Amino acid sequence: MNRIIPVATIALGLLLAGTTGLFAQPVSPEDAAYGAADYATYCATCHGRDGKGNGPKAGRGNKPADLTVLSQNNGGQFPFIRVYNLIEHGGETRQHKRDGMPAWGELFAGENSPMNPETALDTKINDLIEYLRSIQVKNKPPSQTK
Repeated sequence: MNRIIPVATIALGLLLAGTTGLFAQPVSPEDAAYGAADYATYCATCHGRDGKGNGPKAGRGNKPADLTVLSQNNGGQFPFIRVYNLIEHGGETRQHKRDGMPAWGELFAGENSPMNPETALDTKINDLIEYLRSIQVKNKPPSQTK
């Protein structure tokens, strides 16, 4: 029993260290390119080609989120886990009160892919997130915000 606690502590530490590194990594241009293609297919109808929430379906119900300010609205850090979960499971947010954002997880996992469904789902969502990270507006330095 005493050996289980240190092993669990080490495993948790490694997991957290790996997760922190994931958030700090630069955007992968290749993954972002795959994500951009998927974004155009699945997201642009509501969120617009530029990600600002101005797609053709944006006039119906609530305005979709401006996806270019996710980091800015989260203290300068991209909200990876929240975005991942929202893409996979959908949900009701302030921007999606009436209609709710569709859950894309089942569709992405079931697409024709040589990968197993869980890997296909994870890859697709991570590529979308890489694209979303690439379109984040840069915060202006304090001297320029007057």
